[in-house]
Amino acid sequence: MITKINLWLGLIFKFGVLTLAFLTPLFFWSYTTEFYETPKFVLLMFAVSLFILLWVTKWVISGKISLTVSKLDIPFLLLLFAFIISMFFAASRPVAIFGNLPRIHGGLASYVLYIVFYFVLAA
Repeated sequence: MITKINLWLGLIFKFGVLTLAFLTPLFFWSYTTEFYETPKFVLLMFAVSLFILLWVTKWVISGKISLTVSKLDIPFLLLLFAFIISMFFAASRPVAIFGNLPRIHGGLASYVLYIVFYFVLAA
């Protein structure tokens, strides 16, 4: 029973990644101030949250925590550390954290999301 649930969670995860890859370029929303980038960021944030929830559910059901280690883990963590340090030395911390609003890309929040997305996909 546990293996069937783990198999279904794996299939849901793979289908979710493929759906995200298909929907991201097509996702626009005119209700935000920046209709091109902000909806894509929100979609990615929602998807990463669901992927983390699936990941944790898989851990709970199987009764063990399994992490995949690759050669890119340390460089990404060092890059994240560099982003965090540069945020403290920035002239404007809100811009360093959230980006030059309404554009989110380039801020610490976007890079944290991208790195967390990498770790979720690599697992």
